[in-house]
Amino acid sequence: MTEFQLAQPKELDAGALFVLKSRGSWLHCGYHLTTAIVGPAVLSLPFTFAMLGWGAGLLCLTIVAVVTFYSYNLLSIVLEHLDELGQRQLRFRDMATHILGPKWGRYYVGPLQFTVCYAAVAVCILLGGQSLKCWVLQQSWSNGVVEDFVAVLWNNNQQLAGLCKKRTPDFSHAHAVAARGFSLFSCLHEPPSGAVVLYNAATFCEEQPHHGPYACCSCIRLLPGLGAIYLLSTTDEKMMLYEFEVIFGCLMLILAQIPSFHSLRHVNLIALVLYLAYSACALFGSIHVGKSRSTSHKDYSVSSHGANQMFGIFNAISIIATTYGIGILPEIQATIVPPVKGKMFKGICICYVVIATTFFSVAISGYWAFGNQAQSTILSNFIVDGNSLLPKWLLLMTNAFTLLQVSATTVIYLQPTNEIFEQTFADPTSPQFSTRNIIPRLLSRSFSVVVATLIAAMFPFFGDIMAFIGAVGIIPLDFILPMVFYNVTFRPSKRDLIFWINIAIALVFSALGVLGTVSSVRQIILDSKTYHLFANV
Repeated sequence: MTEFQLAQPKELDAGALFVLKSRGSWLHCGYHLTTAIVGPAVLSLPFTFAMLGWGAGLLCLTIVAVVTFYSYNLLSIVLEHLDELGQRQLRFRDMATHILGPKWGRYYVGPLQFTVCYAAVAVCILLGGQSLKCWVLQQSWSNGVVEDFVAVLWNNNQQLAGLCKKRTPDFSHAHAVAARGFSLFSCLHEPPSGAVVLYNAATFCEEQPHHGPYACCSCIRLLPGLGAIYLLSTTDEKMMLYEFEVIFGCLMLILAQIPSFHSLRHVNLIALVLYLAYSACALFGSIHVGKSRSTSHKDYSVSSHGANQMFGIFNAISIIATTYGIGILPEIQATIVPPVKGKMFKGICICYVVIATTFFSVAISGYWAFGNQAQSTILSNFIVDGNSLLPKWLLLMTNAFTLLQVSATTVIYLQPTNEIFEQTFADPTSPQFSTRNIIPRLLSRSFSVVVATLIAAMFPFFGDIMAFIGAVGIIPLDFILPMVFYNVTFRPSKRDLIFWINIAIALVFSALGVLGTVSSVRQIILDSKTYHLFANV
């Protein structure tokens, strides 16, 4: 213990009281942990193997898994110890303040965690927009080309209403909905507004039977139709990536209003199931393609050489480390109802059972199927020259599951931001759902989502920036600080093995953080020639 240690305040502030409610079980904690760690990044693991090869890839994936499991348990043990002393810490920055001193919490850990989490929100919105774009376009392509249907609409306006009623089976459901949206505007010389089209499309949906292959009542089934409506109502006949990101951001505006971390337990359970589903799709898709390809088409050698190979290795290690990263473990442990001892360990074990099952299976199967041709996301390997190597329904389903799961991950990483806003603007003496607290909550959370969506839309190359943030943020929070916290709190003897294990891990990952930072900056410079705002990538 140091002279800077501060006792936990007797009264909780609004952020801790409203957002970090301590009502959950170890099972709920497992849901939160898993949703925060897993995600579409698992689909990039075959790509890291392409830069590392079989041996180094498996070794890195295993070492980082062991180190993070150890690190998260150390962090949990320190939190449990402080709780037993009557000084329970609910936030990462409070923990740093208590153990290392006020300046560490206020000027280093707090800003670092906020930057990492908010950047993760922007990246998730970017991924959500990309998944939605792929989903809509695949849905449109599965039943015809959008441009051809546009020609039908504008060249045959007089026959359109009858076409929709009599020949709906000849079109995808998305096209039928869009057609009805246009059918009442045959006298116009330009596309009507999206709102008007949407209203008439919704009217058409209500007219359809609520059963059979053309039922229109499912929101999930209607989403591709809404995308097609937008595509058909624009004069350039295509939709930009940032527009999909705005649509996804609108969904996040709603989900961001979920009041507390504990309230996400059911959402995160569903997200866990969705993650298992699209991981299974990637696994079986890779096996299917791998069996159909001859072994002569598979090259498992590392294709790059010299400096490119070296920086590729650093990038791969950074990607793997970031994939296992979380950065908000104290906030997740804060949701557990007291007493907390032993509960977090069970949650971590559940999380790592899922991780071990999915990370290794997707990485191994993807690299086995495609070798060093594995792309930054394995889903890209399933489409060659515009032709799908898998059944289109499988790709559609995988993108849909990814889209929905990313939305849950986004809400998880909004919680530190929400907690700061509640602490700043809410009144802990008023009820959580009083007008005094609801209005600031609605405005602040909406503002947070709008800004994150704007960042994602303006900088669709934000993944390169996130690699830099991961190197300077995720690695310190998850691979260095837990070791420091443990050694400072328990002061193990220098003769104890655990002391030197912690020192070694902290030093090794500090070096990897520096190398990852250099590598990510280099990649940003190399890619800067292709950067422009609101790019459609």
